[in-house]
Amino acid sequence: MKQTLAWPMVVIAVMVLFLSSSVCSAQKCEIDWTAQYDPRNPNQDRDETNGPVPIVDADDVIGYSADGNRVDEDDIAATPLALAIFAKRGWKNQLVHFSYNNCPMMGREAKPTEHKASVEGAATEFGYDTNVTKFFDCQVDSQWNAAVAHAVEVIKSTGNGKKFYWIQAGPHELAYRALEQVKKEVPEKLQNVVLVSHSGVNNVSTHTIRSSLGEGCGHTLRDCLALDDSIGYFYTSLQGGSENFGSKKANQWAAVAWMKTVDCDAWNFVDKRFRKAQEMYGQPGLDASDAGMAYTLATGDPDGNFVTLTKWIDGWCPDSTPVPAK
Repeated sequence: MKQTLAWPMVVIAVMVLFLSSSVCSAQKCEIDWTAQYDPRNPNQDRDETNGPVPIVDADDVIGYSADGNRVDEDDIAATPLALAIFAKRGWKNQLVHFSYNNCPMMGREAKPTEHKASVEGAATEFGYDTNVTKFFDCQVDSQWNAAVAHAVEVIKSTGNGKKFYWIQAGPHELAYRALEQVKKEVPEKLQNVVLVSHSGVNNVSTHTIRSSLGEGCGHTLRDCLALDDSIGYFYTSLQGGSENFGSKKANQWAAVAWMKTVDCDAWNFVDKRFRKAQEMYGQPGLDASDAGMAYTLATGDPDGNFVTLTKWIDGWCPDSTPVPAK
């Protein structure tokens, strides 16, 4: 498998590096492509995870931060699927932080608007209690700042065995700002944070954000980890391909046909968001790669796909009533 993938992966890496460097050159910043997977293990193979899948204990809390408004449209499908997966796993009370549209753009472009519809619709359909799970639409400046402040408070609440697993479904600028603030105030809390990623592109992405939120090239995963050696990190590389949850060429509609026909409003909604994403990127395949990180944490399976997801769901339909807080 590794020999088969080697040449295409090199081509892809060179192309992404070229494109990223071209965009960044005008911003006077540099991208270090060696940071694409695990900066603390530069020899890591792309086709492997960096260690066993972490076990999220009952006392741990979870965060999810997605762009949804830059690069591509995958989050329009991936975000509601991730919320579905957390609900199925019984983690609605442990998912305490959810920030999205975290690369704020100017105006009301279609991507952040549709992503907001995906998040709010899924939160309702799968019965999330917004007093427990805090949602932040970072397209709004005040919500961006509130998301950073909330993440700081979540990290501060950790300790005594309680960890914060923070899924990065996009660039790492928001995470960096929160981690940087914690380092200034209570640096010992950083040892309780585990950043989760599946994308070499996200790890080095340096999209600028609005000037009202501070200009600059942004911070990468490497910058986050450089804040403190105790910050944890898990990378699962197996969610971006056509055989898993990613790639617009992943023609696995038959595997999720049940979402449209099942007598369950929540899954019917997810199907509609899948089709909206497909409509926006104008290709026939499925792409919900970021949700693969939620699936990996929830099931312990780093090599899941829409077929294994269907087996795991096993006909489950949520009660829309929010789960009472602990």
